[in-house]
Amino acid sequence: MRQPHRAILLISFAVAIAASSTAARAQTTTSYDDLAKIEAAANADNGKRVAPLKSIGNPTTDVSPEMQAMIGTPYPPHFNADPKTPAEWKELIDRRAKEAIANIPAMKAKLGVKVEETRLAGVHCYIVTPNKIALENRRRLLIHVHGGGYVFGPGEAALPEAS
Repeated sequence: MRQPHRAILLISFAVAIAASSTAARAQTTTSYDDLAKIEAAANADNGKRVAPLKSIGNPTTDVSPEMQAMIGTPYPPHFNADPKTPAEWKELIDRRAKEAIANIPAMKAKLGVKVEETRLAGVHCYIVTPNKIALENRRRLLIHVHGGGYVFGPGEAALPEAS
């Protein structure tokens, strides 16, 4: 004897798979403007934010080959880190800082800058000065304030962001 509930379940399963693959194809062909409208509507109320699953390709014409390579690099290992305790956070921050600091000598040489550690009004600072300054820029000053939540890039580890 046939079991109708199994047939119904298999038909439901097949319909669900077909619908999800159709939705996936439709989503990949949605224009940016349409996607922006959908996301704006989904996030019109206060509270939880909604973002549809999407894949963003590497640009090929609007940026240099060097920028394409940078954009296309895999995420760093710490990108999806999920520290649970203060000790785990501290370890992650320190590890990332050490990686950044290790690259600073090569960065300074490549950019042709010198770095002086100092204090201004009691605030720990680094002064980054180009080895060669164009005449028209000799009286200019750029002040970079470390952004973010004061979590990553402490002290000298923030220099790559400022340079």
